[in-house]
Amino acid sequence: MSLPPDRADEARRFLRSLRDGEALEQALFPEAGDPHLEEQIRGLIRDRGPITFAHFMDLVLYDPERGYYSSRAQIGFHGDFLTSPEFHPAFGALIARWIARTANDIQLPELCVVEMGAGSGALAEQILEAGLQVSYRIVELSPALIEAQRARLARFGRRVTWAASLEELAPIQGIVISNELVDAFPVHRVRVTGGRLRELYVGLEGERLVEVEADPSTPDLPAYFERLGLRPPEGAAAEVNLRALDWIRGVGRALARGAVLTIDYGAEAAELYRDRPEGTLRCYWQHTLSRDPFVRLGRQDMTSHVDFTSLAAAGREVGLEPEPLRTQRDFLLDLGFRDFEKADLGDLPTAQYQAHHAGLLALVDPTGLGNAKVLVQRKQVDP
Repeated sequence: MSLPPDRADEARRFLRSLRDGEALEQALFPEAGDPHLEEQIRGLIRDRGPITFAHFMDLVLYDPERGYYSSRAQIGFHGDFLTSPEFHPAFGALIARWIARTANDIQLPELCVVEMGAGSGALAEQILEAGLQVSYRIVELSPALIEAQRARLARFGRRVTWAASLEELAPIQGIVISNELVDAFPVHRVRVTGGRLRELYVGLEGERLVEVEADPSTPDLPAYFERLGLRPPEGAAAEVNLRALDWIRGVGRALARGAVLTIDYGAEAAELYRDRPEGTLRCYWQHTLSRDPFVRLGRQDMTSHVDFTSLAAAGREVGLEPEPLRTQRDFLLDLGFRDFEKADLGDLPTAQYQAHHAGLLALVDPTGLGNAKVLVQRKQVDP
């Protein structure tokens, strides 16, 4: 039996007053968000009016004290979501093969690998365990994730260092990689109504966060679709990741010579903005999927699919030449994925063998991880 809203709010306030109250509140009210972050956002809207969804998403994911990635991000089987390195170490070993091949093209005496948003540190660990002689730099903003990465990668000593921004490492001669980073950048949400592009803001209805439709907050939004020569269908919601364009331009400016490897969920623009009436915004909490961004504020992850057409075009502006977009499945198969399928595992117990095999196949599953996209961009390097 559920409590009426007024009694539920009263119960939540009581729980917060207790020792470990937030943990109790989350256990009893699984859709509850961080109360301080909730009030911060409501207060901002009361003072300024509706805010863009990009501003809202920036707060709930990246607020320095209460944002999901700043304080609570949980990656792995016991967290909120999994990425490819958590499924099987073959992923990082195959990325290491790609790095080795690309390093041969770049022909530098010392190779620098920069990973942006290293998450749990699993990919960095797998790449370094492959035996590559590289210096490994991690660009990470989350204090919680940096702490986890330092613990995981401590045995590699000074080969691994951290930076707060890509600019600290410029000019880079080497390789910049990211895995499931761009899909978590804050996005604007839009809808075409009566043939006009409108923006979806976050407003208040009483104390409840709601969607509010109004004119675009910036001319960059209509310009985005003008460059593409398309628009979402009438009535359909869609996401626009302006931050991704700024990010890839920054990567291109920081990279003097080398390559960029971006692995993420997404598609070419013509596919991304077609037949998706609700857009691609997704929320993840304890491995459950939701489309509601207004619950569990600061306690759930939030992502949207990447427009790789626009990402490649913005990269060209700063000298990054793209290779054809590929699926993760095709990318890993070409790098020798079958070698790991045929590997001699000795006398592994049945349960361990099954777990190994399932994790391995998940990397190339065309209905899951295998359908993630891989974009390689090069600067002053011939393929």
